[in-house]
Amino acid sequence: MTCVGRKSGEKRTTPLVFLQNGEDMVIVGSLAGYDQQSGLVSQHPREPEVLVQLDRRKMSAVARDATDEERKVLWPKLNAIFPVWGYFQSQTDRPFPIVILSPTGPA
Repeated sequence: MTCVGRKSGEKRTTPLVFLQNGEDMVIVGSLAGYDQQSGLVSQHPREPEVLVQLDRRKMSAVARDATDEERKVLWPKLNAIFPVWGYFQSQTDRPFPIVILSPTGPA
């Protein structure tokens, strides 16, 4: 995923583990269980447009927080594909952001 830094204004690209959910990609802001919020996912309400690359396919996408209902459905699936998230979650009281990336077209 590539996004523009909220403070720096610079583009930053980060490889991520994600869950494919239909056309959407779902990511988790775990920051390895630290108490502070992940900078990667905390900026999307201000800058929801991101670029994603899935294999060779590059596309633009809009990021949004999962609703409470979506979280209930997605968290077990996310934990199943990457169990470390469950361990990280046990290390903090902070609920991890679950962000849904919905493709909007080619990049």
